[in-house]
Amino acid sequence: MRWGFELELEKGIRTKKIWALVAIVIVLYLPMFYSMKQQTGITSEGVISIIISYTTQVSLFFLGIMAIVLGAGAFLKEMEDGTIRIALSKPIKRVEYLLGKFGANFVIFMLIIFIMTGVTLIGLRWIGINVSSIYSDVVILNVLIGFVLVGFLTIGYIMSLSLRSSGTALGLALLVFFLLYLVLPGYVQYKALSATGYSDTSSYTHIKDEYYTKYLFYAPNSQFSVILDNTMEMRNTTEGMYGPVYVGLAHALRKTVVNLLLLVGMPFLYLGVAAWRFLRIDLR
Repeated sequence: MRWGFELELEKGIRTKKIWALVAIVIVLYLPMFYSMKQQTGITSEGVISIIISYTTQVSLFFLGIMAIVLGAGAFLKEMEDGTIRIALSKPIKRVEYLLGKFGANFVIFMLIIFIMTGVTLIGLRWIGINVSSIYSDVVILNVLIGFVLVGFLTIGYIMSLSLRSSGTALGLALLVFFLLYLVLPGYVQYKALSATGYSDTSSYTHIKDEYYTKYLFYAPNSQFSVILDNTMEMRNTTEGMYGPVYVGLAHALRKTVVNLLLLVGMPFLYLGVAAWRFLRIDLR
């Protein structure tokens, strides 16, 4: 397993496409920080709310595509050029090889998340925000994004081990991503709106989160969305009005334990399916 881990880690770090995409995502953060710098009297709660909204709408979309495409090509390219047979001719079991590849990909994603966290904190200091009050929220947010990426990665693994053409796997990966990221959540949101009569925002959010948990338990982005929904609660504000108040990601995680378990646990189920498929596949 160590040999496969080191090989995949070295290959992943040297992959220019991954780092180019990370660079693009970081550049896309610049308008967010510039916009916040132009605002006067912005609070820490307002800052983290903007970061959550921007991160989920921009960076997660691009990084999610990268993750599922990376997973979809993880084994097929090696099977097509025959390198996987050379690798498995060494004293290494198939499961060890798969776990080594997964471990290396996991480390690469966490490295990307570490970079994004650092960029976020540097950007906040640049605009004059005291990061000590929201440091934990920034870290938790990015770690959760990391697990969303791991979820898409392992979904891609299943495709890579179930198809024979890298082109077909890539096309299917993109189709599945858009289904999980846009189409199915959009349909569930429509059903939640229908159930609440298009009027009660609070009830809509509750029902939407319930539907996401029940019907989209397999979609990492949907479980992530439920957790983020619970960072806001209806309370009396400091201005004496009753409205949505940011209560923090730690508080949200305590309320959404099931969604957190699905977000963290489902990738290992997908990895198990991929391992089962890898053990059965004919590599000749």
